[in-house]
Amino acid sequence: MRALPHTSETVELGASACLGALGLGWRLGIPTVEAAGIFEEGRQLAEENRDLRTLAALHGTYGVVRGLAGGDSDEYLRYSREAARVADQTEDQGLQLAGRGILACACLYAGRLAEGIKVCDTACQRLPADPTLGAEFTGFSPFLTILFAQAWTLTRLGRLNEAAAVCEGAETLVRAHGDNEVLTWLEAGPRSEMDVIFDNAAAASDHARCALEAGERSATPEVRMAALRAFGTARRLNAQRDEAVAALQEAVSATLSGVNRGSEGWYRAELAEALVGRGDLDRAEHEAQAAVTVAHAQHFRCDEIRANLALAHTVLRRAGAEALAHVEQALVRAQELIDETGARLYQPEVHECRAHLALLRGDAHSSQREIDAARRLYAEMGATAQVERLARAIEGCAAMLPSSQRQAEQS
Repeated sequence: MRALPHTSETVELGASACLGALGLGWRLGIPTVEAAGIFEEGRQLAEENRDLRTLAALHGTYGVVRGLAGGDSDEYLRYSREAARVADQTEDQGLQLAGRGILACACLYAGRLAEGIKVCDTACQRLPADPTLGAEFTGFSPFLTILFAQAWTLTRLGRLNEAAAVCEGAETLVRAHGDNEVLTWLEAGPRSEMDVIFDNAAAASDHARCALEAGERSATPEVRMAALRAFGTARRLNAQRDEAVAALQEAVSATLSGVNRGSEGWYRAELAEALVGRGDLDRAEHEAQAAVTVAHAQHFRCDEIRANLALAHTVLRRAGAEALAHVEQALVRAQELIDETGARLYQPEVHECRAHLALLRGDAHSSQREIDAARRLYAEMGATAQVERLARAIEGCAAMLPSSQRQAEQS
């Protein structure tokens, strides 16, 4: 390409080639230095040709590379905002959909949930609901990606009924249009998180199977690893712990090779939870602590919440004074992040961990109060299985209270 005459046509071809290389890069994994060079070359060519459409697409796709392959959600967000801004300077509604789809995902991963839901709502109100529009810029449907991001953002906000409704509508459209990348993301993202909060092992298996099948049809490492993580979570919920650990370890190893590097914190947190279930506390604590460190460094704020909760679940098993202080630190940080992001989905788990912590400190009254707070939040979310489980836990805490306190609670 560089040996060709320098004309507007060859400049356009060069910028398009750079865009294509970045699109492959986040799917296959690419070193950030290499991606930066490709982006800079494409940007210069697009600016030389005054090609706003390609310039916007380059910013958006490079943002995805920085976030998913490079593991920096704040840079993902920065470049995605610029992509949406430049797209709005054109009349191309497909490009505007693409820009907003990428921006909504960046907000999701960075934990900017209020901004993300606003991006989704505005796009759905102002732009055509056309699953084919703008796919030439991304390789997947921008409109369906907006629905995916909307569903997952609503999930993390704890608005699960709304999230489930968006998922159902999106799944129908995704299957009709054969977009296997978006289908994988739906099943491995919001569907998987809802299965965990609803404690629905059967649904988790169904959604993981769908994600694996769609991931195989897409045939890129990025979606295959997302599907594998969903499979590991499903195996964990079904108490098939060895399979869960094997799948999640493979997913973690893939992130270290550059595939879905931005998901390393989440994958390690899931691996830690599976290891706790298997009783391997030393390794679980190592993975959970690594998850906290990575998610914090990468600014994946919701994943950092999950990582701190995984660390709390692990260290609570040790019950020593030093361990309990470590749990307290993890829960304080998780609460700070929930307050910052608005990710109410994870709030009940914080209350449950505090209840466990209070019991280990001999404070049954505080434990009962925390469990009751968790139960109320689960009830608001429609997580019936969790409500029933905690109702039994509340009875157990009440039985541990002195008789005078039990009578006061009943009066």
